[in-house]
Amino acid sequence: SLAAMFIGDKFGRRLAYRAQEAMWDKAGAFISRKLLSDWQIKVTDRVMPLYRLIGKRLNDGGVIQMDETPVSIDDCIKARPFVWIKVVADATHPGCFYLLGPGRSKDVLIEMLEGFVGYLQADGYACYVSLENDGVGIILVPCAAHMRRTMVDATNLFGGRLKSANDIIALFDRLFGIERDCYASYERHRSKERFLSERKALALPVIGKIKELLKK
Repeated sequence: SLAAMFIGDKFGRRLAYRAQEAMWDKAGAFISRKLLSDWQIKVTDRVMPLYRLIGKRLNDGGVIQMDETPVSIDDCIKARPFVWIKVVADATHPGCFYLLGPGRSKDVLIEMLEGFVGYLQADGYACYVSLENDGVGIILVPCAAHMRRTMVDATNLFGGRLKSANDIIALFDRLFGIERDCYASYERHRSKERFLSERKALALPVIGKIKELLKK
């Protein structure tokens, strides 16, 4: 539909409504940016029930990755809003779900993970940790990217010359390279058993070296 085209251009091609307004005006068909925004709101209201249903279906799996980041909204004065993302990285049925929360409270997290039981990969934010401690069947798995970032912050305090942190960063980079290679191999053979076997064989020795350096 026409509305879908405008919305797709905005979010898929990063073409703001102001630019679309100018483009259509030059073509002789003036469509105001306000009208385009109104259409977007109406379309969103229609598809939101389906979108939330998709978000709940993601909780049926056994592994979820989550993160959150603050955003700026002009008319938001009560609490700093956060965009939360829930990702299922399953190669067969991948998916993601975004939610604009009124803050960074645990209530938003509980809403997004309703009914979920399994492994939750996230950073060390207290809400994630407390959710694991609640005994609801969620096991928190540390995020390697956040762990690497901690080492980057540490070496930056010494002008990038903290050898132990630099060594760990290099090992994390090797670990991420193994992850990319294993996924590329999986795309060819499509065997989860082979993927897990290759991943463990290559990754576990690197993880062992990271643990050794962290103990020093």
